[in-house]
Amino acid sequence: MKRWFIFLLVLLISIKSAFAAETVTKDNFAEPIIKVNDKTYIPNETVIVTKPGDSIKILYVIKPKTDDDATKIDGRYYYVNTALEDAKIDGRIMYKDDGIVGINDFSINVNEWDYGLYELNISVTGKIPSINPRLEEKAILWIDVQDAEDNVLPSVVVTIVNPTKFTDDINTLKDRLSKLKSEIVRLDEMGADTVELNKYIKLASDNITLAESYYNDKEYVKSDRCLKSAENYLNKIESGLNKTEALFLYDQIKEKLDDLKIAMVKLEYLIQQAKNEGKTMATYEIELTEIKSKYEDIIDKSDKIKNYIEQEEYCEAKKLANKILKDLDPLNKKVKYMITEIQGEALTTPTKTPTSGGFSFKFDTKILTYIGIGIAVIVGGSIAAIAISKWRQKRKWDELR
Repeated sequence: MKRWFIFLLVLLISIKSAFAAETVTKDNFAEPIIKVNDKTYIPNETVIVTKPGDSIKILYVIKPKTDDDATKIDGRYYYVNTALEDAKIDGRIMYKDDGIVGINDFSINVNEWDYGLYELNISVTGKIPSINPRLEEKAILWIDVQDAEDNVLPSVVVTIVNPTKFTDDINTLKDRLSKLKSEIVRLDEMGADTVELNKYIKLASDNITLAESYYNDKEYVKSDRCLKSAENYLNKIESGLNKTEALFLYDQIKEKLDDLKIAMVKLEYLIQQAKNEGKTMATYEIELTEIKSKYEDIIDKSDKIKNYIEQEEYCEAKKLANKILKDLDPLNKKVKYMITEIQGEALTTPTKTPTSGGFSFKFDTKILTYIGIGIAVIVGGSIAAIAISKWRQKRKWDELR
């Protein structure tokens, strides 16, 4: 009994396999006849531009490639899918022996027929749906075939234009361009190098102008392409602005640190000179020690700015740089004030006036040594600072590129 049950089960499975629909491919179908609003549509060639709410009528005719294929593509479901709103379908199934069956459902059951399928004539009507982007290529009709390879029949694709979004994007890009121009002017006034940024400004401006012109001429695809280019240039400008400002602020810090270092050397020399004259300079020495400590702390922070720039974290670099500059300026002013104060009050030893017998000067050998060292340091430091500043200005935009 058990053996009979297994035999019947195997037999049923064999029968089911024998009657299963054969898998079909594109080679089993002739090129479909497709018309959109009574105009021939060629897949991957025809461009149809529409707007939300436009009425659309699609005629889609499916035929076998050969008589043999006619009996292969029948006996299966054809599922008609559409993105059209308020879509309706009708049509007919035509078999080889003149059998005709009407269509009123998006799931079409094509029965097995003695001589196979002659033609599947499908008509779909509806309205173009709304879209969020300004322009989108969208499949509005595609057909899935039971037991067939994927995309066995080509889809109907149209380009949908969102006029409101188009004009909004054009105006938004104009506003962005105007604000970025103002930012570049601000950087110019600071003394930053904005040559490359101004090139991008011109390119963005030209593309926006072209996009608006194409849009007015209903050349929507070209207009969209220009807007994408403008967006790309504006993005580069925004990134470039942050980088340019971060590099500029970093160079400003380096220059001010160089100035502070030179000023501290001069101050230290003047303190020593005053001490040699017998003046008490303990207060100045304490203040100078504190300034040196703050100087070293700023050096460490400036290294962090460099790291931020290398990691392209320009906003963080700008934030830290502005904070450091606020700390640096008072330090430079304080050192300059201390230098002026010592020169005006602490160094009071007058030099003797010349006599008819010739010039007579009396200097301590140590003082002469200090003066010589001080002058050499100040002059050498000034030359180095100028050279460093010029070198930084030259490399600034080389890095930005």
